[in-house]
Amino acid sequence: MNPIDELVKRLAKHPDLRYTATATRVEIESPTSEGFAVCLHASGSEYVVSFDGWHEHFVSGEEALNCVAFAYSGRCRLAITYRGRVPVKWAMESAHDGQWTGDSEVGHFFVPFWSRRRVVYRHNPNLLAPE
Repeated sequence: MNPIDELVKRLAKHPDLRYTATATRVEIESPTSEGFAVCLHASGSEYVVSFDGWHEHFVSGEEALNCVAFAYSGRCRLAITYRGRVPVKWAMESAHDGQWTGDSEVGHFFVPFWSRRRVVYRHNPNLLAPE
């Protein structure tokens, strides 16, 4: 199974999601102003899934596809930490029993620490389910 082809096939069932695809990459635009963009990139035997600035590496295409589907499951959100106007950290969170739990985060080493900190939460609608 080619994860890029499989994702394009799944996206064809959702005309409300706009995306661009190449042989090695699928980029899905944010479906709403409160949501976040999702990308699946294939590089050799590795797959990278990114939600705006957050990203995770996978060796399994199936796990990468499940991560993309999770972004549209209604149980995933992205917490973006800003310092002033600069985004400095992205945390992927999941809902468990009505509580949001941080699963994974990435960020910059050098941040404008003197600027005020604020967190913005992005959440995609429930559109794709793992198959």
